[in-house]
Amino acid sequence: MTLKVFTVSGLEIYEQRGLPGQSGFNGGIVWSGRDLDGDQPANGVYIFQLSALALDGGADDKKVTVSEKLIIMK
Repeated sequence: MTLKVFTVSGLEIYEQRGLPGQSGFNGGIVWSGRDLDGDQPANGVYIFQLSALALDGGADDKKVTVSEKLIIMK
C-alpha cells in the first residue's frame, strides 16, 4: 500500500509505503499529520491517494487506487 497527500494544486506533501506482509488492515501505514519536512500543513483542503496492489501470485495482479478529499482544521 502507498499513501500520498497532495495540495489541491497537485504538490505532494507526504508519501509513505506500507511493507508487504506487515500485519494490520492498512499495511502498517500511520500518518502523523505532518508533511515531508515534518511541519503541520496549513488548514485547508488536501487530496489523499491510497493505492494497493492485490497480489494473487499471477500475472493478473491488480493495482487499485482511491483518491478523496481531506480537510485539515486545527
